[in-house]
Amino acid sequence: MYLALIWTLLAGASASGGVATPSAAPMSGTLAPGQVKVQELTLAAGDRIQLVVIQPHLDLEVRVIAPDGEVLASAANPFLVRTPRLSLTTIATEPGLHRVEVRLQKSHSAPGPIELQLEPPVAASGQDRVRIEAERLRAAADGPAMRDDAARYAEVRENYQASASLWRNLDDPRELATTLVRHGQFLEHIGELQTSEQLLTEARDLSRRAGDTATEVDCLDGLGLLATELGDPPRAVKILEGALALRRSLGPDAVSEGSILNSLAVALGNQGDFSAAVDRYTEALEQVRKAGDPVMEALVFKNRAVDLGNLGQFDRALLDFRQALVAFQKEGIHSSQGVTEYSIGGRPGGSAPAGGSAPALPAGLATPGEGRRPAVRCLHLEPDRAHPARPRPPPGGIGGVPEGARVAPALGRRALGDDHPRQPGQDLAGDGSSGCGTGAARSLSADSPCTR
Repeated sequence: MYLALIWTLLAGASASGGVATPSAAPMSGTLAPGQVKVQELTLAAGDRIQLVVIQPHLDLEVRVIAPDGEVLASAANPFLVRTPRLSLTTIATEPGLHRVEVRLQKSHSAPGPIELQLEPPVAASGQDRVRIEAERLRAAADGPAMRDDAARYAEVRENYQASASLWRNLDDPRELATTLVRHGQFLEHIGELQTSEQLLTEARDLSRRAGDTATEVDCLDGLGLLATELGDPPRAVKILEGALALRRSLGPDAVSEGSILNSLAVALGNQGDFSAAVDRYTEALEQVRKAGDPVMEALVFKNRAVDLGNLGQFDRALLDFRQALVAFQKEGIHSSQGVTEYSIGGRPGGSAPAGGSAPALPAGLATPGEGRRPAVRCLHLEPDRAHPARPRPPPGGIGGVPEGARVAPALGRRALGDDHPRQPGQDLAGDGSSGCGTGAARSLSADSPCTR
């Protein structure tokens, strides 16, 4: 009744070179930019299509194409909260040959292994329609959750909660865990740390029971971040070291490993172990380069610069700040660009520092190549409040920041929703205070210096 499933690997937009197999077993292989994985199947009107793509947090998009060439449904791994499972459910509206296409979204996306799993097509049921609605609500929350638009926070919360409720009713622990992870990360972003911790803890337990170790690792990464923000860096280090070992036991995943290493470095720096933090940031840089993520690379440079400054290695810190600045400018991340300029002695928004022009990028300094998630970190170079072992900044500060001035906090992906640079001369805290304390999880917006 149904035609055999046909697997084809396309180079670019070409359908030539496809290799058909008689099996409907999951398709696996490496997906690179410019390639598309395709599955073709003949459906009756009203048949359900349910699929999941297992992959190492790739910049992935999956589409279902109807016989007339129209896109019936699509899903993409969210930019800031990519997950190792990308799910999509839809219903055929007309009979005929349908196509499932999986591709990377950008020409510079990092290649990686994927496994496309497709449930046997059957007539759609009421539960299938509930699943479609749960997926829709989650996707509707993902977009505004990544932006600093407080007017939509209630909408985001309601959509995540409604999606989670439907997954509970469907008794689907894997999809429920994915939804709780994204909701928990959003709540961390807006500073609701205890509730975020509760959601991520539930997601971790669900993932363990479902045998979804990759999602469990994501939960541990988030819980380690929260432990730092809640004032317990030693507990964070323990959680994150366990997450790193577990991640590596699963095989390569540059996005996940880079995120964990960065979170671990933040925890180490928060407990005063600046040298170990710099080492972990350096490892994180290697991973994010493998992931082909220029924004995350810039964020790690920015974070490492802070701890290099804490070690008194001000020349290296300045180089890292400048490296980050070039990437932020290239990628159009204006808020991060503004704070980085402040750190190296410039003025936010691209204006020059008082008394001179912004420092030029040193000749021969490599810029980040074309292409997750640092934690809150509000550090100060204030001699009267500095750590006893922390070297004092040189006269004039780093790159022209006066002695006693604040060095911008570590940055993270969730800062990227705000494209409005801080006004020139505005205190980083916005109110004359540091604005950052343990547990003060905030995005880098016009009125908050804290980010991850």
